[in-house]
Amino acid sequence: MLNYWNNKRYISDIKNESYKACSSIMNYLLKENNSIEYHIGVEVLGPLLFGFCKYIHKIKEQYNIEKLFFLSRDGFIIKNAYELMYPEDKQSIRILYVSRLSVILPLLATANNYDEVIKIALPLLRDSSVGYLAKLCDIDNECFESFIEKLNLKKETRVNDIDSKQKECIYSFIMENCKENFSSLYNTFKEY
Repeated sequence: MLNYWNNKRYISDIKNESYKACSSIMNYLLKENNSIEYHIGVEVLGPLLFGFCKYIHKIKEQYNIEKLFFLSRDGFIIKNAYELMYPEDKQSIRILYVSRLSVILPLLATANNYDEVIKIALPLLRDSSVGYLAKLCDIDNECFESFIEKLNLKKETRVNDIDSKQKECIYSFIMENCKENFSSLYNTFKEY
């Protein structure tokens, strides 16, 4: 495998292909190609988009996937890059207008511990407090406050500033109060 990556001709071809694709992507997204944004795009964002789009295309071909769906907002730039790189696939690409909340809450049903809950919920944790986590999970405020009081915590405590015993307790509490709702959302999401 190492020999594959050490092949200078292969690396050169990838660099040329990557640069051309990155430049095309950034020309499409930005009007002025001498701006700092353009150069950051070509040198930083472009290679990431290029590699990710190549990976998506490889998976699409490998599994004979007929349609690709990119999730709104974050997926717009990836969709645009993919369309530039693979214009022949343009008719099979769609944007799904989905809120993060509608995706994240069902995924919480799959969490096996507190750290997984935080990892899944992190994009929605605006202030990173356990109180906001409870609000996100739609747990009754008074009920949660009395629970965390027993753990010597406050609603303002940051989600990463708690010990392993407290994490275990909060995870159990969240799952006891929300697992049924998360699972229902997860099953509906899978059906969709």
